[in-house]
Amino acid sequence: MKEHFKLSYQTQGIPAPFAFAAVVEVTFMKQDVHVNCELEYLNRDELSHEEILAEGFSGEDDLKWQGRLGEGWKDPLRKVLKVSKLPEPHANFYLHMEHQGKSYFPALNDDTIVQELIQGIFEADNREAPLKILFNQKNSTSTCIWSFASRTAQIDSHFIAWEKGHEFMRLIYQHTLDQEKTFDRPKEKSVSFDGNYWVAISNEEVWNKLKALMPSKK
Repeated sequence: MKEHFKLSYQTQGIPAPFAFAAVVEVTFMKQDVHVNCELEYLNRDELSHEEILAEGFSGEDDLKWQGRLGEGWKDPLRKVLKVSKLPEPHANFYLHMEHQGKSYFPALNDDTIVQELIQGIFEADNREAPLKILFNQKNSTSTCIWSFASRTAQIDSHFIAWEKGHEFMRLIYQHTLDQEKTFDRPKEKSVSFDGNYWVAISNEEVWNKLKALMPSKK
């Protein structure tokens, strides 16, 4: 019998139009995981249609989707099933689990794994594309692709550990890029999200950390 669990999740302290609730059922298959998801955005009646559109939504964003996510999801989700159980939900997010006839709240420190799972579902449903960053050094451009649907991180043709991909993206998004140094073509120590607009990384420490994550080229 295939292993199966269901999680119910709801954001806390997040305003509309971003707040949502989701029920996700997961079945572990031989090569991947099967997912059935129903997601509903909350409290949007408090906003006008124009306000919802201004935040990048369509106004009809609720989701019903079933399909498969990559094998890379197996181990992280199984780890969630092994964490200790709480009698009450976490103060910062609501996450309820049903597994092997037991109903409980998992003792997770944060909801990162659920947020990434939802992002993977959005990718698999073609609502969003994988994250992609172009990275230029010494007149050579590399492409980092972070796919939540497959839960893989890749720089050019080299796959790297998910955690390294996580660190690569964190360095890019959490450190201020030099907005005064922008280019329409790649230059040394610059990154781009679309290939048309490049931004310099002036922080030498951040640059060196990014280079250290790059796979060695033979």
